[in-house]
Amino acid sequence: FRLARPMIYFGLIVSGLMMILVHFLVPISTATYAERRAELAQNVTARFLTEGRFMSPTDGVTLYIRNISAAGELQDIFLSDTRDPGESVTYTAKSAYLVRTDSGPQLVMVVGLAQVLRTDSQRLVTTTFDNFAFDIGALIAIKPTTGRSLNAVSSQELVWPTAELLAETGATPALARLELHSRNGQALLALAASLLGFATLLVGGFSRFGVWRQIVVAIALAIVIKFIETATLNIARTQTAMWMLPYGSIVAGFAMTWFLLFWSGRPYLFRRKPQARAMDEDRAIPA
Repeated sequence: FRLARPMIYFGLIVSGLMMILVHFLVPISTATYAERRAELAQNVTARFLTEGRFMSPTDGVTLYIRNISAAGELQDIFLSDTRDPGESVTYTAKSAYLVRTDSGPQLVMVVGLAQVLRTDSQRLVTTTFDNFAFDIGALIAIKPTTGRSLNAVSSQELVWPTAELLAETGATPALARLELHSRNGQALLALAASLLGFATLLVGGFSRFGVWRQIVVAIALAIVIKFIETATLNIARTQTAMWMLPYGSIVAGFAMTWFLLFWSGRPYLFRRKPQARAMDEDRAIPA
């Protein structure tokens, strides 16, 4: 147990660093990643506007852009809209710009021609225009940005979750508290894992074949700890009253560590002592 003191200090340092990660850095990075992903999803230019290709953002609409300049100008636009079975509309323009509005992105075409072909009469109507705005946002199904997930919420907010936070994440107060306790469990698991690995190496004496058996046992025990962690979290998500279950894997790790350290200090705990065995052999020899 005295030899384990340095490993306790080491495990506490790692657990402290894990506390900083799970309570501060991971929620911030998760929220930032969600914001960037939402921005990319809303960026129609990055998703659909590609030069030199015929694109079909939706059924009945075909878009072609010859070139996209460095300033964002779309040059030589061709847009065909055949969604209406009664008429077919084709737009051509010398240049165009993608403009963001409150109602969604608009494709503003400059100096172009609109050709409307009526299906029933086969009559073609052409109209020239100096500028024309086409609602391209209505063609593209952009998923609206939803609220944050519990992974992106800071631990300070999870201590006393407000009604607004619960409505944003779609979680219950029990699930919010469970998220907070699971973060604590992840950090404390580093201390339990370091002590468990050290205690496993102490079991057994010196061997010329090395400590590969102790290493295999330590890996197996770590797998058991992770299995317990996963099982307890799944139970806690269904049984919200059992919020303390995320700490079950840590308790199991400390219990295994104590047993292994107790065993390593008493190597003859599960076998007969040599002195007793020698006395039995002396008694077996006839006079």
